[in-house]
Amino acid sequence: MNERIAAVIVAAGQSTRFGAPKILTPVAGMPAILRSVRAFRAVPECAAIVLVINQSLQTDIASLLADDEPSAGVKLVPGGERRQDSVLAGLEAIGDADIVVIHDGARPLVTPQLIEATIAAVRAGSEAAVAAVPVTDTLKRDSRSGVETVDRANLWRAQTPQAFRVDRLRKALASAMERGLTVTDEAMAIEMTGGSVTLVQGDEQNIKLTTPEDARVIEALASARPERGQAIVRTGIGYDVHRLVPGRPTDELAIHQRERLRNRPIECRRLIVLIRPKRL
Repeated sequence: MNERIAAVIVAAGQSTRFGAPKILTPVAGMPAILRSVRAFRAVPECAAIVLVINQSLQTDIASLLADDEPSAGVKLVPGGERRQDSVLAGLEAIGDADIVVIHDGARPLVTPQLIEATIAAVRAGSEAAVAAVPVTDTLKRDSRSGVETVDRANLWRAQTPQAFRVDRLRKALASAMERGLTVTDEAMAIEMTGGSVTLVQGDEQNIKLTTPEDARVIEALASARPERGQAIVRTGIGYDVHRLVPGRPTDELAIHQRERLRNRPIECRRLIVLIRPKRL
């Protein structure tokens, strides 16, 4: 069955906690939002990408996309007051699609592999698939009766991407709107209407850019991993010490060292041999 897959990248927030348009924050030399877009462009099955943005950033983001060849064909749509309003606007713009992947534009380290994993889970029969990671910290609940520890077994931290059957998501969000409910993610709307949700193992590095501290962590992580197809180049300084052997000519030592280096999987451009002068 040939199903059409589309993506809605939501980036219409006010960036209140960040203090500036966080999706434009450079991450290893590239604006955060372009990293999210490129990850979806690297998924061959994704036939359409809709980017839902804050209207105030229309000119800036349109210029970014125009200058970035991999982002060609991405459709810009103004967002709404709430997240669910923005997602609904994106759904209206994807055209005919069977499966849609919703993603936070402020998660710039998402990988194509994680996107594909959520799509595969929906194809396998789930109405929704959510990237998530298990809770590892000890959790505390503070209430009027005091502080208590919460059992973290079976608790997960939800991320995006989240993949859905398009018709099912539309109905779930419409139901939430009719009931005057606000959902914090799209899977919540599916849950509230009795739908099936599958958790897909997420990525601890798939951090959401919310505060300036997040930006520093994401920058470090992005700088440490190469782009697809990019070679890793590392440089450094080292030394090698060999004892001078009585009766062994220094030129023989140099030849021996040169031959040893030739057998290493490195390129030796220059061999320098330091010779201790003879005592007179």
